[in-house]
Amino acid sequence: MIKRLYIVLFFFLFSAILSMPLAQIGEVAGPVNFNVSAGSSQSLSVTIVNGGNNPLFFNATPIVTTLIANEITPTVTVFPKNGTIGPHSQAVLNLTTFVPGSDKPGLEWNGQLSVVSNSLSTITGSGAIIQEGALKIFTITSAQPKFNILFVILIIVIVVILIVVFYYFYKKRANKRKGAHKSKAKK
Repeated sequence: MIKRLYIVLFFFLFSAILSMPLAQIGEVAGPVNFNVSAGSSQSLSVTIVNGGNNPLFFNATPIVTTLIANEITPTVTVFPKNGTIGPHSQAVLNLTTFVPGSDKPGLEWNGQLSVVSNSLSTITGSGAIIQEGALKIFTITSAQPKFNILFVILIIVIVVILIVVFYYFYKKRANKRKGAHKSKAKK
């Protein structure tokens, strides 16, 4: 009777250990919304979590899923593209998007960041391959170009300098002419 209890307990513990997550990937909640002026880029961070007991090796792939007719799709990159997350740790991935200068303001694209575990495991008896992953949805909106006050100030300064230089040389030239007329009049 006691042997039977030990055998049952052994199989229970053995199955409990096998069912424990070795690595478990997830992502920190929250929207990823880009608001990018045409012709510029923006970077945002996404946090990926390993809730398991073993290191997690991952690959990250961003893709824009919405296509707009007659418009160039924004470019999205992620860094790092792959890596390792320690047990009960997290990693920060930086997503950067570039919206082409020819795009109209107000356009909106949707995309997804797919983070997949490199480690494959099979379910005993089924032969199925399970690959853990997290999927983060993001939105890219083409914003109005930003008004650059520094550019306007620079243009104003250049115009003022040109006016001062023109006035200085004009006045100097006018004084030379007056001097030439006075010297002719004295002779």
